[in-house]
Amino acid sequence: MTAYYWANDYSKIHQMESEAVSIAVREGNVYQLANYYMLDGTAYACIDMSDMMMKCYRRAMNILRNTNWKELLETIYYNIGATLITEKKYDEALIYLDKCDADSLYVLHKKAIVLIRMGDIEQGKACIAKAEEIIAQNVCMESDLLKFEEVRMECIPDFTESKDYMILLEKLMSKLEQERHFGHIFFYKDILIETYIKQRQYKKALDFMNGIMKRRS
Repeated sequence: MTAYYWANDYSKIHQMESEAVSIAVREGNVYQLANYYMLDGTAYACIDMSDMMMKCYRRAMNILRNTNWKELLETIYYNIGATLITEKKYDEALIYLDKCDADSLYVLHKKAIVLIRMGDIEQGKACIAKAEEIIAQNVCMESDLLKFEEVRMECIPDFTESKDYMILLEKLMSKLEQERHFGHIFFYKDILIETYIKQRQYKKALDFMNGIMKRRS
């Protein structure tokens, strides 16, 4: 199922529910049962089916209640927070992100986006600065570095009208295609389409939207 996830073949994960749940229950493997529902929920999140995502995540969270598997729970909270950002539900997103490791590079990235888009530029920049300290001490994927370049540009007024911003987003999309799964690209779909439209790149916007629809099907 993990292989199908990284291959962006999400329907296969949904089809394996009966088998995966049956094996986990038979083994009494609570962790893998919760892990399956987390993976299934994330697969739904990657194709913009947040209702199904939450249904699966709630099952996983109920299973994990009163356990010591904090890392799995935090992954669920992070994914819910990221999905709420795409839905522009920033206050709700912060509630879930605040349940996660405050020193996580990925959590800092999402919190920076939320704060900046809510108008709290200084707090957003503080998250970026904290993340830069972590980046300086670690080897990071190029896509992660580009993500922070992108969020820094969101601090600039009318950034979607900047040609440099459009070029940066396209470079980020290319790197995400190489280094990450489809859900990372999907996270940026609205801002990329908005940028293309603001800059009258209508064919690019249409081609990108068509590509997204094909990969969701």
